[in-house]
Amino acid sequence: MTTSCMLNLATEMGCYSLYGAGILAGFLLPLLINTWYSLTYKRDPVSFVYALWVTVGLLQILSMPLWDGQRLFEFAWRESLPNIGHLPTGVFITSLLMYFQISLFTQFGRNFLNTRDSFPLLHHVSSLYIGFEAVRLLLRVLVQDPALIQGLQMISFALCGLTFIGYPVFAFIRYRQGLRAAQFAFLSSSLYGIFWLLGVLHDVGYSVFTLLPFLGLSSAFQGSEFLQACTICLPAIITNFSIQSRTRGIERKLRQTMQAQKEAVENQNLLLESTVKERTRELGEQRQVFEVLSLQLAKYLPPQILQALMAGRYDTRVSTQRKKLTVFFSDIKDFTTTSESLQPEALTEYLNEYFSEMTQIAIEHGATIDKYIGDAMMVFFGDPETKGVRDDARACVEMALKMQERMTVLQQRWKAKGFEHPFVIRIGINTGYCNVGNFGSDQRLSYTIIGREVNVAQRLESQAEAGGILLSYETYAHVQDMVAVEERQSIRLKGIAQEVKAFAVKSRLTQTASDVLTLHDPKGVSIDLHTRGLMPEERMRLAQSLRGVADQLDKKGE
Repeated sequence: MTTSCMLNLATEMGCYSLYGAGILAGFLLPLLINTWYSLTYKRDPVSFVYALWVTVGLLQILSMPLWDGQRLFEFAWRESLPNIGHLPTGVFITSLLMYFQISLFTQFGRNFLNTRDSFPLLHHVSSLYIGFEAVRLLLRVLVQDPALIQGLQMISFALCGLTFIGYPVFAFIRYRQGLRAAQFAFLSSSLYGIFWLLGVLHDVGYSVFTLLPFLGLSSAFQGSEFLQACTICLPAIITNFSIQSRTRGIERKLRQTMQAQKEAVENQNLLLESTVKERTRELGEQRQVFEVLSLQLAKYLPPQILQALMAGRYDTRVSTQRKKLTVFFSDIKDFTTTSESLQPEALTEYLNEYFSEMTQIAIEHGATIDKYIGDAMMVFFGDPETKGVRDDARACVEMALKMQERMTVLQQRWKAKGFEHPFVIRIGINTGYCNVGNFGSDQRLSYTIIGREVNVAQRLESQAEAGGILLSYETYAHVQDMVAVEERQSIRLKGIAQEVKAFAVKSRLTQTASDVLTLHDPKGVSIDLHTRGLMPEERMRLAQSLRGVADQLDKKGE
């Protein structure tokens, strides 16, 4: 082959470098469009840096000189562009784009490999390299000293070599650690480093492609621009695969995480359901225990106090208050003599039956059962719940009547069982002010009543006839329309200076509601008119008297 033919072939192959750069740039354009589009739904910092790198790389390729030395954007101007510092405008723009392209690729590698945490030494070297390149570009613009520029370039080669040799090494390490996408990072960084090395050798005047002269490759790679285009395009294409692989890995991990979270939530729900069932069962058991305990406590405490305690409405401090109560005492007449004639088992049976029947009647009438004292019962009305002094007294007397009526039935039953002399009870009832509340100490309390009126009720009970009910006047005043009584002589009770009027209940009054006219005003006025037995003229005189009282009230009101 003649020398002329060889020159023509070299010239023709040199043009191929321009075609190759254009083809590589053509590859970048759809890659760039796809990358930016994917960022619209995938907010990934690593992908964003990659998109910026590809964008700047494409601009760098378009800014590089063509085969005849003319840069593409220079076609927009017919006249020469002014220099920027000591550099021509075209060279400055290409150098600036190259700096950003190298910096973005370096930053992409740092983010992809997480060098800050995994490889801090490489992270620091790459940071130093990016900073040094910025300083070198600034000095090229401001200083025109070939020796200085040459020295800075040698330092740049060293730092760049450490950085771009370190990337494939550490990418391989990350791949061995389980990062599958690192295999593409290894290939792209290796290609970037290889073409960077070829560019360095070209800058120092040596090209490995001269070893293949007959294929014309040395002419095709005669300009460094094609090498730079290869440095950008080929790693960009391969890096796109690493981005896709990394994205799939992230999505796979995300799906695994979501699946694990879903399973964790399902397991948590199952555990929660199991816990709820277990807690429900435990609460049910505790409720049963609580109900049993409440029933047991109800045998020792008045129901009203127990309910208030359970509802948190009762104060357990040592404290009392004075209230007007109706106090009830009952005992079994000649209990000692009667008990001596019975076997202990029979006595216990009859006594328990007696207390059970009397207690049930007391509860039905709203009584507060204070205590059992041997064969005696102490009951009161008016605390902790009250219907008013009058209604409390009436309820107490009604209870006493029901007890005596029930005793009649029990006596017949006991006689049928062989109880020759069944129990006979006597009852005393008094109404007056007592001290009621918690007595005792901080360690143990007793809810009870004390005071003179309690002693009066007990003494009345001791003076009552067998099977009888003895009332004080204060109680009789509230129930005189309910019972027929026989007034007894005033009784001087032991330990009480003042004589107590006593009224023995003889029977119930069978009068109807029309026989009693009542007026109860919220202000405290209470009038009960017992009209049974009044003659017509007596009723008329009573009516006139009431009208006279009403007229007097009207005049005082005026």
